[in-house]
Amino acid sequence: SIIKKKEFTNFLYNYIYNNFISLIREKHGVCVLQKSILEADEEQRKKLLDLILINLELIMKDCFGNYLIQYLFINLDFIKFEDILPIVKKLENNIVDYCKCRFSASVIEKCFERGDSEISGHIIKHLVDNHLDSIIDILANPFGFYVIKKSLKIQDENYKKKIIEFIWSNKEKLCKTNYGNKIISIISSEHKKYL
Repeated sequence: SIIKKKEFTNFLYNYIYNNFISLIREKHGVCVLQKSILEADEEQRKKLLDLILINLELIMKDCFGNYLIQYLFINLDFIKFEDILPIVKKLENNIVDYCKCRFSASVIEKCFERGDSEISGHIIKHLVDNHLDSIIDILANPFGFYVIKKSLKIQDENYKKKIIEFIWSNKEKLCKTNYGNKIISIISSEHKKYL
C-alpha cells in the first residue's frame, strides 16, 4: 500500500499469481488477496479477477476463500461493476447450488444484506427470472433459508413482491419443510403488504 512503483511490487504479484489456490485456502492468504486487489493497477487487478473467475467454484465453497468474493461484492467502490460482472454471471450459473452450500450461501446472503445494490439487484433478478420454482427447495435448506430471508430485504419492490407471492402461493408445500413455518411467520409479520 505504500510502495506504488510496479517494478518494486511485481515480485509480490507474481508470487500471488503462482500461488493463488494455496492463498485462497488460508485465512491470512485471503487478506493478502483482498489487499492486493485493492492496491493493484488495472492490469494486475484484471489478472487477479481472471484467476477468481477461473477458480470461482473452489473460492465460493472454501471456508476462507468465500471472504474474497464477499469483499468484492461489498467494496465495489474501487472496482467497476463491469469488471466483476463475469464473476457475478458465473455465480448466477450455479446460484441454486450456491444458495444451499454453507460458505457460498454466506456470500450471497452478505451480498443481499450489505453488498452493492447493483450486484444484489443483478443476482436477485437472475434468481427470480430463472429459478423462482427453486425457491421452496432453497428455503428447505438450512443455509438457503437465510439467503431467501436476506433477499427479502432488497430495495427492488417488484422482485421482493414476486418472491413473497411465490412463497405464499406454495405455503402448504413450504410448511412440510424444516423452516416452512418460520418463513411463513416472517412473511406474515414483516411483509403483509404483499399478501
